[in-house]
Amino acid sequence: AQKKKANADASTSELTNVETAIKIWREMATSLSDELKEQQLKTIEMKNELEKLTKEVNRLTCINSRIVRLLDKITPENLANTVEEIKKTIDR
Repeated sequence: AQKKKANADASTSELTNVETAIKIWREMATSLSDELKEQQLKTIEMKNELEKLTKEVNRLTCINSRIVRLLDKITPENLANTVEEIKKTIDR
């Protein structure tokens, strides 16, 4: 009888340990799932920001190229007009 009780206690203890382990794994899985979702949202935000910055860099590169072309055309006779044109290009 004592052997059966010891076996039953061992089985109960083993089941308790398994249930505890399952609970821990579930909590970890939920936590990791939440963290993954958060990281995915951050990745989307960063992608959107990168797209905005890329567009801005392209826009500024285009403006810079126009300014360089205008600077190459400067002569003493057209200096004032070219400076005004450069200012307009920068303001766009």
